[in-house]
Amino acid sequence: MGKGGGGSGASQKYQPNRAGYFGGRGGSGSKYVRHLPGGKAGAKDFFENISRGYVKEIVFKNGAIVRTMKDGTSITYRATSRDGTSVVDINGGNTFKSQKIHFVKQENKMNHSFVMNIRQKSKDFLSKMIGRKLMKIEYYSRLDFSLITQLTFDFMDIGVINEIVYPKNNGVVDSEMPSLIFKQYKDDMREKIIGEKVDFETYVCNTIIRSIDIIHDHIEWIDNDKAYSIDAEYIVVLHGEQKDFVFYSVNSLAEAIKIHDNIEILNTDLDIRQIWEIVDENDDPIENTIYQRTFQKITA
Repeated sequence: MGKGGGGSGASQKYQPNRAGYFGGRGGSGSKYVRHLPGGKAGAKDFFENISRGYVKEIVFKNGAIVRTMKDGTSITYRATSRDGTSVVDINGGNTFKSQKIHFVKQENKMNHSFVMNIRQKSKDFLSKMIGRKLMKIEYYSRLDFSLITQLTFDFMDIGVINEIVYPKNNGVVDSEMPSLIFKQYKDDMREKIIGEKVDFETYVCNTIIRSIDIIHDHIEWIDNDKAYSIDAEYIVVLHGEQKDFVFYSVNSLAEAIKIHDNIEILNTDLDIRQIWEIVDENDDPIENTIYQRTFQKITA
């Protein structure tokens, strides 16, 4: 018997959907029986994360662990259930809705995995920006999205575009994904991308870029017994002296970039699920399963 420390409730990595449930419905069809990917290791990691701050723990001889939260919610981990999967049971209290989550092994599912990283050539251009003065940002907007952006530095003009590429996956045909591209800006880029000469809007910056972050989002979910995962580097943050400039690729249809001048936007619901409008096979918003965000700091 023991006590846990820290906070309580869902971690940033594991969040229930708007209805209060984790993962997708299991084969029984009951909304109380859920599926998440990850097998035994995934179940243990989920259990450790959502039971943080427990006030009581009982460990049984068969390996099962029961933790009680401050409000009386009981969270149970079992390495093996009757169907062979690892299970986490949530009952009582108000921390979470009561539900049973089976952690299926992804290798037993039809897996669809997508990986989209910003190319090394673009990262090389980003590293050149650190410590240099960003004079202005010029961009052409259509429907509140920028189709092409020009960053004017004290040493070079750098173009930012949202290129559609086909990442490696395991056989999904409709798999185009957006990727931010940073490269030396040339005068004919506007016409090549937009198809005509246009006037740019201008944002005057006059700031030294102190540091740069590339943001990586990871998400996993199950839909109709198919396991999906996306790993994407799709947000770049230029940290200036007074303001931060956030660039992110919107989705594969818009072929566009959004720009914000305040990093606080990242503290809202700005993540891959909303930006790319990820939906299930019925075109409904996916029921969030596993979501994690990491930061890669670019060095000069």
